[in-house]
Amino acid sequence: MAAIKQLYELQTVDLEIDWRRARLGEIASALGDDSALAPLRASATEGKSAVQSETVKQNALDTIVSGYDDKIKGVETKLYSGTVTLARELQDLQADIGMIKRQRTEQEDQLLEVLEALEFAQKTSGAAAVALANAEAAWAADQQAMTAEQAVLDGEVTDLSGSRDARAAAIPAPDVALYERTRRARKGKAVARLLVDTCEACRTAIPNRTVQQARTSTEPIKCPHCGLILLAG
Repeated sequence: MAAIKQLYELQTVDLEIDWRRARLGEIASALGDDSALAPLRASATEGKSAVQSETVKQNALDTIVSGYDDKIKGVETKLYSGTVTLARELQDLQADIGMIKRQRTEQEDQLLEVLEALEFAQKTSGAAAVALANAEAAWAADQQAMTAEQAVLDGEVTDLSGSRDARAAAIPAPDVALYERTRRARKGKAVARLLVDTCEACRTAIPNRTVQQARTSTEPIKCPHCGLILLAG
């Protein structure tokens, strides 16, 4: 009976070690993994590209519109210079000015559309950049917190492992071997308390004979349902 109680206490330590190691595994997988940021980075990149694209269009149209202004100025200079006196030539120059102004208006309309698209792209890009910056800051903080947690857990596992080895050394080797076999077969657990006539692990009623054996036998008695070693008392 004393050995089974020691096994139960050993299990308590083992379970503490198990969950810490499981958490350390989660941390190891999460450290350096910034894949969750990929969609935000893609969105930010797309936003920048959209702004650059619309800016190129704006610059091109600005140049075109400016060129029309120069053309109009050149024709008007010739028109009002006094060097052209024939009515037909004057009419042609005025017609040229009208045509150039219409062309300029068409380009200005396109420029207005581009400016509206550029403004939208800038807002979208700005929002994407802010979202990415916030997410990256949160990710960095999480990484720092997990690194600190990892150091703490590593220390705790070391301390618990030392305690575990000392406890195991004080238990008869055959009992420890049975305990280890049962733990491997039962997903980390080997011992369950007997709560009156019910197994603590599977919550199933135990036959009276088995209950009496668990309370009086010096040999380990297992739950007939889940197979864990029963600890009475």
